[in-house]
Amino acid sequence: MAHQVVVIGAGYAGVIAASRLAGSREGRRGALAVTLVNPTERFVERIRLHEYVAGSRGDATLPLREVLHPGIRLVIAHATEIDPRARTVSLSTGEDLPYDHLIYAVGSGARSAPTAAHTVADAASAERLRRALDAARPGDHVAVVGGGLTAIETATEIAESRPALQVELHAATLGPSLGERGRAHVRATLDRLGVTLDEGVSVDPAELERLGADHVVWCAGLAVPALAASSGLLTDADGRMLVTPTLHSLSDDRILGAGDAVRIDDTRYDYLRMACATAMPLGGHVADTVLRALRGRAPRPHSNGFAAQCVSLGRKDAVVQFVRLDDRPTRLVWRRGLGAWAKETICRFTVGAARSEARRSGSYIWLRRQLAQTAVTRQPVTTR
Repeated sequence: MAHQVVVIGAGYAGVIAASRLAGSREGRRGALAVTLVNPTERFVERIRLHEYVAGSRGDATLPLREVLHPGIRLVIAHATEIDPRARTVSLSTGEDLPYDHLIYAVGSGARSAPTAAHTVADAASAERLRRALDAARPGDHVAVVGGGLTAIETATEIAESRPALQVELHAATLGPSLGERGRAHVRATLDRLGVTLDEGVSVDPAELERLGADHVVWCAGLAVPALAASSGLLTDADGRMLVTPTLHSLSDDRILGAGDAVRIDDTRYDYLRMACATAMPLGGHVADTVLRALRGRAPRPHSNGFAAQCVSLGRKDAVVQFVRLDDRPTRLVWRRGLGAWAKETICRFTVGAARSEARRSGSYIWLRRQLAQTAVTRQPVTTR
C-alpha cells in the first residue's frame, strides 16, 4: 500500500513540498501518494496582490494545476482538525483523510485587522479592496497602515496607478528591515508619488476614524490560522506550530511543517522571516525530510540563507536591498529601473520554480547558511 502524505495548504511552501514528493522516485513508482488540501483551486501570488488591488495587474492567481505535479490528488476543502493519534485530518466536507506523514503549510493572513479596514493578505480581501478603489471618487483619501515592505508596496502601487486618489502611509517605523540607503530611496519615491508619510506614530485599530480616510488598508503584520493550536499541537504565542530544525512537529514526528505557519524552535533560526523566500526552501526541505525517512536515512537540519529583500515602488521603480545570509542589510542597493527589473525577475522566478518542480522533482534549490553548533535555549511554548 502506498505511503500516504497529506499536505495542508497550497501556498509557496505547500506546492513545492507536494510536487517534490509526487515527482520523486517513490511517487513515480506508486510507493508514495500525495494529497493536497486547499480551500480553492487557485494558486495565489501573494507577492503580487498589491498590484492587483491597485489595478496595475489583471489577476494575481492562476490554476493550481499549472504549478502542481499531475500525480497529486487535489482536495478542495478547509482542514478543520488534525488528530495525531488517529493520524487523520478532518475536512469541511465531512471527509477524514488518513495520513502516514502530514505536512502543515497553512500559511498566514492579516494580523488583527479592524473590521472597517481592508487588507491585501489574501485573494478575497484583495478583491474587496480593488472593488472599493474602483468605486472611489477622485480625491478620496486612502490610508495605508504599516511600515513593512507590503505596506510600502501597496501605498506606492496605488499612488502610481490611481493618481486621482490621495494616499497616506502611516508607519511606526518605515522599512525597518532595510538599510539607510534603501529607506532613503523609499522616502524619496513616496514624495515623488505624492504619498503623505506619517512616521513614528502607531495607529490604534480601535481609532481608525482619526485618520480621516475614506479607505483604510491594514498592513500591520501577519497572523496564522488556529488549526495547530486547536488540534492540541505545540505552538508559540502567535499560534505558529513549533518544529525542530529537521521540521518535525514537537508534538508528533509524523507531522512536519513549512511556511509562515511554523516556527523552528531553535534561536539559531530566529533570523527567518515570513516570506516566500523562506517558505519555498522550507517546502523543499520538508519534502526531502519525508523522503529521507522513507529511504531509511536520518533527517538533516534545515539550512536557509538570504540574498536580498525586494520592495517594488510602482511598476518602474523598486529597492533591492542586498543582505547577508542571515538577512542583515549590506550597503549594496539596486534602485529605480534596475531594481524594478530585478524585482520582477524574482517574482516570475517563484512561479517558474514551482512549475519546474512540478516537472522535475528536486529542481528547486536555495541558498544555504551554516549554523553555529552551540546549544541554544528553547523558547517558551503554549498549547490550546
